[in-house]
Amino acid sequence: MAASDFFHGIQIKTVTDGIRSVETAAASIIGVIGTAPEADDAIWPINTPVLVLGESDLDKVAALGTGGTLYDAIDSDILGVTNATIVAVRVEDGADIETTQANLLAGTDPDTGKRQGIDVFRAAESQVGAKPRLLCAPGFTHQRAEDPENSGSFLANPVATALNNMGGRLRAVAVIDGPNTNDAEAVAAAGDFGSKRVFLHDPFYTVFDAESAAYVQRPASARICGLIALNDQRRGWHTSPSNVVVPGISGLAREIDYAAEDPDCRANFLNASNVATTIRDDGFRLWGNRTTSQDQRFAFLAHVRIQDILNDSLAAAHRWARDRNITTTYVEDVTGSVNAFIARLKAERRIAGGRCYAPPELNKPADQMAGRVVFAFEFSPYGIAENITFKSAMVNDYLEDVVADAAAA
Repeated sequence: MAASDFFHGIQIKTVTDGIRSVETAAASIIGVIGTAPEADDAIWPINTPVLVLGESDLDKVAALGTGGTLYDAIDSDILGVTNATIVAVRVEDGADIETTQANLLAGTDPDTGKRQGIDVFRAAESQVGAKPRLLCAPGFTHQRAEDPENSGSFLANPVATALNNMGGRLRAVAVIDGPNTNDAEAVAAAGDFGSKRVFLHDPFYTVFDAESAAYVQRPASARICGLIALNDQRRGWHTSPSNVVVPGISGLAREIDYAAEDPDCRANFLNASNVATTIRDDGFRLWGNRTTSQDQRFAFLAHVRIQDILNDSLAAAHRWARDRNITTTYVEDVTGSVNAFIARLKAERRIAGGRCYAPPELNKPADQMAGRVVFAFEFSPYGIAENITFKSAMVNDYLEDVVADAAAA
């Protein structure tokens, strides 16, 4: 017998098979892009993702200076609502709105290969360890330009369009400001997208600005991102932020009438056209559940976010599963991990249920030999109580008790 075949003693072998836990992906990181011409360049370099860890980084926020759009968006609109994690990107402040928008849309520098503008969000996870889930560019997404080749027609806002595209890359939602003019233009702006990645709100908010000691109108998008993050913290990322009080605002830039039983009120008209708004009903409340998608599966903002978070959670939790042998144990480990995750989410009332399995028809021997393995994952989110009906009927069924009760007395 060879010495290598003989051992007298105790051996320990580590077994790597088994079900792994799945951790839920971060849901509420806000990505905001804008200008800050007075910023400290050492802390806020142009076209670079900067991580702001809520109120613990107020010194970093102060280094922005008060000029431009980033300071108000972060200090007042987001951190004034909740202690959120933010990935901020600063771009050059152009001579006019068109030039600044071009800086937001610059893409990749052909000479250096460095990402610029909105494209910087793609590098955030690798550079600062945080992936934005809620995107906004307050001050740059509400403008719609008249089409020079078609009088009377308007072009979709290019920054809003780019944020929509970035939302698809990052599994994020772009919170877009409506034109802040009238109902018709707000509805037309929502019609520019038809995307599950866009949550459009109109009008702007009126807030008190301490620096100028006056009431000012501000785009709502950054504050709504903060509100969604606040709702995630208080009620969970699986719930709708609609009907939640918006902190820190004094009013709306234009009147939005609302009556609970009036289908013709302005708030209902806007919501029916996939435009979220804010109503005054025992406080100012965000009002609207819907993205701009025409696909009913992705109509509700909460449902889109649930699917995004589940998909990213599963992808991150199964890095270990890459490049392993496709054995029976391997398949059982993967499906077992996912089904345990589903069971936990169901117990937490985040989803109604779901399952993960390996469909035999998609995992034939030829597929396995080619290195392909498919796991099907399905789930059911809870419905959103957007339309509540009470049926009221006047009957005489209960009048018999009147005389009976009197006689008994």
